[in-house]
Amino acid sequence: MVMILRTEIFEKYNSISIISEFDEFKQTFFTSFDNQKVIIVSREQEFNKKQVLKMLSKRSYLSDYFNVMDINEILEKEDNVYLSLIFALSEYPKAVIVNDLFVWLTIEKKQLLLSFAKDHGIKLVSFTSEIEEVLDSEYLIVLEDNELCLEGETLDVLKEEKLLKKLGFSLPFYYDLSLQLGYYEVLRDIHLDKKTLESEIWKWF
Repeated sequence: MVMILRTEIFEKYNSISIISEFDEFKQTFFTSFDNQKVIIVSREQEFNKKQVLKMLSKRSYLSDYFNVMDINEILEKEDNVYLSLIFALSEYPKAVIVNDLFVWLTIEKKQLLLSFAKDHGIKLVSFTSEIEEVLDSEYLIVLEDNELCLEGETLDVLKEEKLLKKLGFSLPFYYDLSLQLGYYEVLRDIHLDKKTLESEIWKWF
């Protein structure tokens, strides 16, 4: 096993992404979590409407915060992922470790989960194989063959374009587009999502 999440990093940052081309989730050892309450969400639970309503009735504040007051009779995978993460956070652990599930969520739902975690002092550690999913994290760790290759604050790591490409990762789309437009002096700042990027571009017209 490889030790990749040091205690000082875990304590300093609220949201951490660990990215790898392959699934190294089970081989990774977190010393930072010793003797602390941690919930691991490696796959979504499958809920039904009756079950969800019963669980929400005991935690009514969750319905309002996460906008889950209207529950469909048949829940899709993205619904189950969202609910699994909501209920994990509602246990108020020290940390929630997520294995490649954020990709199923909209930006809005992901932001609600991140905000709730930060407001309640819960660390969110996300394993992912998708570079687009790291942009919401404060700190980024890059693995190759279960070895630590690169780490740092997310935007600093993304500046290492050549090394990332060597490891098999391209830059996130809107980050890369901002970078390219910056070369032509269309933009001065990096924008991480479509809305803010388009808003800045429209200022030119």
